[in-house]
Amino acid sequence: SPTCSRACVRTEVEGGVRSEGIRFRGAMSYEGREESRERLGLELRGVDASQIDDDADMEPAWPNVPQSWGAEKRSARDRCTRFVSSRLTWLACVALAIVTAIAAAASGGGGDAGNTPVVVQKSPNDPREYRWVELPNALGILLISDPEADEAAAAVSVGVGSWGDPDDTPGLAHFTEHLLFMGTAAFPDENAYSSYLASHGGASNAYTAGDQTNFYFSVDADHYEGALHRFSQFFAAPLFNASATQREMHAVDSEHRKNLQNDGWRLYSLLKGAAEPSSPFAHFGTGDLETLDVPDIRDRVLDFHHRHYSANR
Repeated sequence: SPTCSRACVRTEVEGGVRSEGIRFRGAMSYEGREESRERLGLELRGVDASQIDDDADMEPAWPNVPQSWGAEKRSARDRCTRFVSSRLTWLACVALAIVTAIAAAASGGGGDAGNTPVVVQKSPNDPREYRWVELPNALGILLISDPEADEAAAAVSVGVGSWGDPDDTPGLAHFTEHLLFMGTAAFPDENAYSSYLASHGGASNAYTAGDQTNFYFSVDADHYEGALHRFSQFFAAPLFNASATQREMHAVDSEHRKNLQNDGWRLYSLLKGAAEPSSPFAHFGTGDLETLDVPDIRDRVLDFHHRHYSANR
């Protein structure tokens, strides 16, 4: 089943640090927020914060992680700072893309609709041709022509991610992403999409971010139309079969458990744990059996897809 490039690692504090990984959950309060955040990172490593020299180098000592983590010795604070910097850079790129798309739509849509054509700015060294089109249903499309490409590709970004999860169903956006690959009304076989791509030199994947869910594929150019037809059914008529729902729930749970062993996700969890508890950023976004294995989960998925998966998003 498809894997995701980005998801949120679940964390939980229930009177201490659990042995299977660093986990936080629920509200957290601070008396002196900055000092508490620093002490939080130290206490999770089993270090007495009062005995630490702020200028001393410290080798991270996460549970089940070797002491040789990292080629150079850096303080835990330096590592977090570097991670935050890279995350902010990524968020800035996403924000720029979103603002560009909104500006393009606001400036008149596509030429096909009789409005002023949107001029896509590009480098003079870029040989590709670009065209922005907005369909009558408010779906914005960026067409790219590259005569030298040996494959065709498409991507759809839906304007909802883990930050849009209901409070009582963490991980619902991510779970919905997984289930869209599991058969549609036009192609009920769960493997119809992946088999078609594999037969024609293609590949696909998806990821759930905080503010968007992205699906994409590539395929031999001669078979692009067939792949696009199968791909489009994800958003028009997915089946969300009950049997697939149960199986894919375990796939999501396995993905979450895999993330627990990843150093980058552990640092990301620290950032989420230090965030304002009411902020969507602080919420658990991946999902696992505890949050998703509820009696009406299929109905929740159907409702989430109906409310958020529309052309104007």
